Amino acid sequence: MGRKAKDAPVEEEKLKSSEEELKEEETTDEVEEELKEEGPVDYLRQYQVRKGAVMGSKKSDPQPGSKAEIIKAKLLAQPKVRILIPREKKESKTFLATVNLNGYRLDFPKQAYVDVPSQVADVLMQSQEQTDMALERDLISASEDKMKVLS
Repeated sequence: MGRKAKDAPVEEEKLKSSEEELKEEETTDEVEEELKEEGPVDYLRQYQVRKGAVMGSKKSDPQPGSKAEIIKAKLLAQPKVRILIPREKKESKTFLATVNLNGYRLDFPKQAYVDVPSQVADVLMQSQEQTDMALERDLISASEDKMKVLS
């Protein structure tokens, strides 16, 4: 009889844990159903920004019928490219790399690998090349005139 009293709490705990597992399975099923209804996974949402909305929220989606919505659809159809966006040495860790295509704004973290559409990768690469060229012009070794003066 003493044995049954000890076993009762154990059986009750097992029952509670199995109920929790069922709830988790139901929740997982609900999320999967929502994803199926939404269509393809929107991996860009976490980076998108829209005035008056929290970054990455559903409210940050472009307005239906807008140029931004059309651009987003085209970007989602492009192949993904994994890139690393470099951060300058003195730049704060909170600075983001911003890409704006026809009103569709995306802010990406720097110094982290991110998956982006190929067009966005091209824009970021061109931006980095332009920055490098601008900085190179300011270097003393890039100018023969500056080198002559210093010699």
